[in-house]
Amino acid sequence: TALTSDAGLEGNINTTLGERKNLIQSLDWDVGISEKDVDPAMNFSIALGDRFESEVGTFGVLAAVSYDNEWEVVQEQSGSSLGSLGCEDKCFAQYYDGTSTEQNVRWSGTLNLGYELNSNNKFELTNIALHDMSDRVRNRDYFDANETEEGVTELRRVDLTYEEREMFSTQLKGTHNFAELNNLFFDWYGGLSRANRNAPGGLDIVYQQNLVDGVLESEQLQDVAATNITREYQVLHDDVETFGWNMGMPFYGDGYELELKIGGDFSEKKRDASNVKFGITHRGISDEYSFGSNVSDIFADENTANDAFYASVTGSGIFDDGTTDGDKYSAAHKLDAYYFMADYFYQNTWRFTGGVRWEDFSQVSVGYEAHTNFFENTLQEIQDVAINEDNFFPSLAVTYIMDEEMQFRLNLSETTIRPDLRDVSSSFFVDPLTEFLVRGSPSLQSSNLKNVDFRFEWYMPSGNNLSVALFYKDIENPIEMVELAGVGGASPQLLTANAQSGKLSGIEVDFLTDFGFINKDWSSAFLSGNVTLSDSSVNLGINDSDGVDSLFETQLKEALEADTVSNIVTNNERRLVGHSEWVANLQMGYDSDDGFHSTSLIYNVFGPRIIVPGTRGNEDAEEKSFHSVDLVYSYFPNFNSKVNFKVKNMLGQEKEIEQEGLTLWGQDTGTEFSLSYSYEF
Repeated sequence: TALTSDAGLEGNINTTLGERKNLIQSLDWDVGISEKDVDPAMNFSIALGDRFESEVGTFGVLAAVSYDNEWEVVQEQSGSSLGSLGCEDKCFAQYYDGTSTEQNVRWSGTLNLGYELNSNNKFELTNIALHDMSDRVRNRDYFDANETEEGVTELRRVDLTYEEREMFSTQLKGTHNFAELNNLFFDWYGGLSRANRNAPGGLDIVYQQNLVDGVLESEQLQDVAATNITREYQVLHDDVETFGWNMGMPFYGDGYELELKIGGDFSEKKRDASNVKFGITHRGISDEYSFGSNVSDIFADENTANDAFYASVTGSGIFDDGTTDGDKYSAAHKLDAYYFMADYFYQNTWRFTGGVRWEDFSQVSVGYEAHTNFFENTLQEIQDVAINEDNFFPSLAVTYIMDEEMQFRLNLSETTIRPDLRDVSSSFFVDPLTEFLVRGSPSLQSSNLKNVDFRFEWYMPSGNNLSVALFYKDIENPIEMVELAGVGGASPQLLTANAQSGKLSGIEVDFLTDFGFINKDWSSAFLSGNVTLSDSSVNLGINDSDGVDSLFETQLKEALEADTVSNIVTNNERRLVGHSEWVANLQMGYDSDDGFHSTSLIYNVFGPRIIVPGTRGNEDAEEKSFHSVDLVYSYFPNFNSKVNFKVKNMLGQEKEIEQEGLTLWGQDTGTEFSLSYSYEF
């Protein structure tokens, strides 16, 4: 609207009540909550394909469509503002406990066209369309140590989010073999894709419940001057171009095989994103109009059209503009990469595979001033934080084949982890697991890794196998998280920043065995899985006494607009965020001899892992171990049909993030049952 200008959403001193009315009424208020029984999840998919022979070659087509509509109802708990307010030891000053109901509707379509001129020349055109809709409402009891008076004044918080995501992609690729040129081969690809995300009208509202003798008498917008109804509108658009090629030639000699390959990969990605966030202030609404239990009733047209609805004669103060510099941004990255590799196989015993990859990577994110198209930073400041780097990444793998069943492998390599476009933006995004708010650092740098792993592999004639691997990673500038201060019971806010150094080492065991060693009749039953034991450490590089700011200190100071950060982060050295010291994935299965029945019992578990690093003396918040047991049974009545029955999370365990012995975040998803039928012809 015209009000979203330099003056902000609220407008200036000349903005009239009529203009503010028009803006209020232009918003969609036909939202809220109502009780209903959710429908069972349902999905279907269909795929059709065929080949056609002709005098000029073979043509092929494969088309597929899938649709998925599911509801998820979970119980959630979360806390914020950890401290001693309202308690003797430690507690959360704000705490939520309630129900989250979410509907997800997904559909996808693919169309693949292929053409084979002959066995040496093939072309393929791949087209993909994806669409994902998410609609979620949370209705939660809300405890605020500053405002809640149990049995007298209690709070309820409702938030709604709706978003649509879509992606369209097309890629053309070709493969060519030239037998007359010593079996030279060449393949290539080129693709375009476009992605959009639209999240219109996110809403967050706090209701005050007035009780008399413990009985609810009325409900209204929270009667606190600083409280707002939050509305948020987000739009994101990505354009991606990719292309690449590979070329190689084999050589054969007395007792050896050699293959040489070269190739290149090139990509460009552009993003435009914006986030408009503002509040409708409770203080800007007349008291008599603030009563109600649903936002659609409070903001009904007959109310918002009435002058008496507004506390001010001009409506002044009804809007609280929360849009800040950087909420609208443009970003782009470009990657040019070339590689060379050689694969040498000697006497069917030793294999040496090595090469080098050169990458030229550039990335920049440019924020705009709120409600304008002007950069928030100078060109020099933008250049200072832009990533522009080129690196060589070598690798070498040595394999010793001891016999037909056993081999040893040693791998040495250097790799990199590059920040995503959102990781270098100062705008907040929502973490999909915890729903914590996360923002990036404009000066974020890539992490370079040195990797070593040594592996023993044993492949038995029966199909049973075993592998044991030792691994070690040395990480320069690992990308880590740190908590920022939240405001007014907001979700924890995290900053993505570069630590100084990190290490990760451990052992991993993979195996598959049937039970034929007990009795040959038991050979149809099997056990497979992997177990990993590992350790990690990270040094953030916080040291105010050295007089020099590390990269982490610089990024944290910029985000907090602080002069010192040594007293903010609790642990300068700790494990890497998201790292579990042990992980186990096990599957016990049975396949009937007649091929009609198959069943599996799947168990997954991980050790505690840091999600939110502690600040100001508080412990790190850890996600507790989650024991997942799933049962899958499949029945094949004939060659074309399949019936599948699945029970997910049989133990019904709750997911939990714990801090200082308190539940920072918890989610009870319950046990899920599903039944599906498929038919192929």
